[in-house]
Formats: sequence, C-alpha cells, structure tokens
Amino acid sequence: MHIPADNPAGTAARALALAVLTLSAGPADRTLAAAAGALHNTFVTLERDRRLRVVVVGNSVSAGHRLPDGGRISYYHGALDWLDEHFPDAAIELETRILFAIGPETQLFWMDEDVTADPPDLLLVEFGAANGAWGPAGRIVTDPGTEGYIRRLRLLLPETDCLINIGLFKDRMADYRENRVPGSAAFLQQVGAHYGCAVADSAAALAQRILAGEAWDVFMKDGIHPAPAGYRVHQETIRGVLDAAYAAFRASDAPRRVLPHDLPGATLHPAPWWFPRRVPAVLADDAHGFAVARSGRLLVLKAQRPGAAGSFHAGRGAVVGLLTHQAERTAPPPSLELRLDDGAWFRLENGALFMHEGDRSNRYRRHFFARYGQAAAARRVHWRVPADATPGTLPSIAAFLVIEQTDVPCPLEP
Repeated sequence: MHIPADNPAGTAARALALAVLTLSAGPADRTLAAAAGALHNTFVTLERDRRLRVVVVGNSVSAGHRLPDGGRISYYHGALDWLDEHFPDAAIELETRILFAIGPETQLFWMDEDVTADPPDLLLVEFGAANGAWGPAGRIVTDPGTEGYIRRLRLLLPETDCLINIGLFKDRMADYRENRVPGSAAFLQQVGAHYGCAVADSAAALAQRILAGEAWDVFMKDGIHPAPAGYRVHQETIRGVLDAAYAAFRASDAPRRVLPHDLPGATLHPAPWWFPRRVPAVLADDAHGFAVARSGRLLVLKAQRPGAAGSFHAGRGAVVGLLTHQAERTAPPPSLELRLDDGAWFRLENGALFMHEGDRSNRYRRHFFARYGQAAAARRVHWRVPADATPGTLPSIAAFLVIEQTDVPCPLEP
C-alpha cells in the first residue's frame, strides 16, 4: 500500500496501514523480539549481512564539538568505533538528522522525512540534554513528544532497533547531588524499558565524574554542550551498553533473524503525540493582511501590516503549537497574539530559534501552547498582529503543529 507523503491524511493513514502490515509477524515472533534484546536486530544484520544503516537524531549536542583539525567529536563516534572494531568487514552507513537547538517535541514533526522515509537498522537518539534544558515545567511537551517519537518508531518501523543516549544539562546536577535521578532522565529510562530500547545514561556517568571532584569545565563547554572530554564519557557509556548487549546476544538462543519489536498497548504518558502533521500555514482557513512569501522551497504567511489576522482549524486533529519563520538569526521575535478556541488572547514570547541541518536557509521559532500556560491543544487557532507591531517584528507563520485524532482504532491496541 502506498500513501503519498504529501497527502493531508498521509501521516495517520500510513501509520495505520503499516500497523496492519506488522501483524503478519504473528504473536510468537513478537514475544521472541522482546526476549531477544533491544539490539538483537542490529547484531543479526551485522553478522548475517555484514552491513548496518545507522541514523542519528538529535540537536546541537549530537552535532558535536569542532576539533582544531576541522573534524568533529560526538557521542555517536563511540558506537561507530565499536562497530568497526567488532565488525571490521561490515559496511556501516551513517546519516545524521540534526535540528539545532531543539528537542523531541519538535523532532517528532520531522520524523517522516528524517527517519521513516528511509528506514535505518539502528536509530541513535539523544533527547536528554534538551529535555533537561526545558526544566520540570517543560515536561508538559517533552514527555508526550518523547514517548510519541518512540511509540511511532515501534509502529512504523517495528524492526528498527533504537538506542537512547541521555545527555546532561547543568541544572540537573542539583538532582544528582541529592542522589535523585532527574525527572526528565527517569522518563527516558522508562520509555526505553517500556518500548525495548537500549539506554545509555551518559548524563549519570558525567554527573558521577563531576561529583567525584572533577570540574564541570573539564567535561562541559557550557551548560548543555559537552567538551571533547565529555563526549569521550558519552562514548565510553555507549560502548559499555554495546558490550553488554552483544554479550547477551551471543549467549542467547533467540532465532538469528530480524524480529519485530513489540508495541505495548499501554502508554506511559496519558496522551503521547504519535500521529503528527506539520501543516503549512498557507493552508489556513483565512488570513487577512498576510501575503504568501517564499524562502527556498518553503512557503510562509508573511504579515503585511499591524492588525493582520487569521485562523486555522485542525479538523479532526488538534493543534499543539506553531512555527514562526525568520530568515536572519538576529531578527527580533515576532509580534503575534493568539487565541485558542474560545479562550483569551495571549502574546507569543521569544520561542527557541532552530534550523534543520538539511535546510540552513530557513530558521524557525517553536511555540508550544502548553509552555504559555495555555491549553495543551486546540481545534482552532486565531491570530492577530498587535497594533504596536513595528515593521521589523511583523511575523511570518510557517506551520501549525497538529496531532491527528482518528476514529479508526489502531489494530495493535487492545
């Protein structure tokens, strides 16, 4: 079954279609997959086919630290070195999918083009540092985004293995000093255990070194990005996970074939985001005082004057946020007010700026409604440009972030 990626109903429909296809594996194989280990398929592919396709998903922490010789060091190099040492004749293909300055709650909306369109054998994701940077209040979007990402992976790509690497954010050190696992890290560990992902807790490994007396600056160049010594701790942690997983694989009597991972019926978060769509703003229901503008292949709604207004209805879905667009990094934040359904108007703040490594000409600001103390989602979003907006702050709206709601039950759900 082929459903075009640009079909407005494509995301949810394709997910449901692929869910039906996964049933062909049968319950016996699904049970074996859980018993075989999180990285079973990785090792089967390496031993049988002598190849592996690896995709790295993350933000600037994943992009790595630039070295004096012009190269880079990142955590995933630990996995590549391990693979080269243990399978020197295997063809290892690596691709990175980086959204700079962003976490899983936004990565989810690029998942179809970055991961599922060309499925990897092994997915390496780093969400912990960004999740920690949002702080406890940010979990209102990072938790459903994180679980939605991994749940969607299990639904669409049940044979793809996943290794979650947990990075460190400086404010999380207060938890480690009190011998507590930070809430954001604990949730990632729970997601890994629930969905059969390997987990490398590099944050805990770094915190242990720092609490033992070594200076923060030895391992971290700022509050979130590791220095080369910090990345080496990440690499050691990942290598340890791979060592343990491969030893268990070699000792296991599980069948030496690729097995589909299980998709649990129960979820950890009450409503994880796992049917996402990034709807172009030019599909708004109405927009007065806006013009369609082009930036590369991207079309945006660009305000022409104060008082410009419009609205968007998500149909059977729910809007959880929107993206504003700006061409220049130093541009001021947009002047824009929003109203969700029949609620009160509120003004956008300076949402985090980010860009995709594959499209550096376009920069976005993320605005998730829950982070403004608003409802987590809305059917209709109204917007207006305030009367005091200056020419330099007239907004460009790039997209609405929609979570699909479907009346068709997933066939893998109880």
